[in-house]
Amino acid sequence: DPFYLQKELLDTKLKAILDEREKLIAEQNELQKLLDQISQESTKLMAQREELEKLNQEYQQKIDQYNDYNTRINTLANWLARSTPQQIANALSREEVSVELLVDALATLESKSAAEILQALALVNPQKAAEVIAKTGEKRSE
Repeated sequence: DPFYLQKELLDTKLKAILDEREKLIAEQNELQKLLDQISQESTKLMAQREELEKLNQEYQQKIDQYNDYNTRINTLANWLARSTPQQIANALSREEVSVELLVDALATLESKSAAEILQALALVNPQKAAEVIAKTGEKRSE
């Protein structure tokens, strides 16, 4: 019967179309899952990027602070190198001048100049001179 064959042919084509539709829906769902996953990963990556940028800024800030401190230490060391140890010892013995600052500044000087300044400091303030020596030993052992 031609109608029966036509119906069978149409049923077969309809089934193929419905199967293809289901396959496409499944692929669409899979693609949506991948898109959602990519979106989540993208959000995580953006958060990590922001954190990295923040850390980079903090790191750069610390580098700038370190460079600024080194510049000031070098300036102080130049002043110390050009001064007379006995004259500068009174100023260095004051409370406002920290032991750490002295250690860092003296470390940049030639050994002879640093020793002369330390000797002059010991005459004015033996306690502070001892602290400078102790702190210098600590810094070298770190």
